[in-house]
Amino acid sequence: MSFVILLFIFGMIGICLKKYSSIFSAASTIVLLFGITTAFLVYGVFRLSGADTFIVVNTRINATAFYHFCTAWYIADFFCTYRIIRLYREYVEINRR
Repeated sequence: MSFVILLFIFGMIGICLKKYSSIFSAASTIVLLFGITTAFLVYGVFRLSGADTFIVVNTRINATAFYHFCTAWYIADFFCTYRIIRLYREYVEINRR
C-alpha cells in the first residue's frame, strides 16, 4: 500500500510542477483530477453499501477511514487546482510581453 501512496504523491507533485501553456490543458488536468477522485468515491460508496469494509491494494478500509481519505484527496485536488491555475496565469503573463 505504501508504494501506491508514494506513486500518488509523486503524481500530484508532477501535476503541480508541470507547465500549462493552454487553457485546455489546464482545464483537462483539473477535470481529470476531480474525475478520478469522484470515481474512487463512487466506487467506495458502492462497495461499502454491501459490507462494512472493502479491500484496496491488499488493505482493508472501513467507512470512516475511506471518507477521511476521500476528504484529504479532495483537499489535495483543490491545492493542485490552485497551483494549475496559478502556473497557467504565470505562463500567459510571461508570454504576453
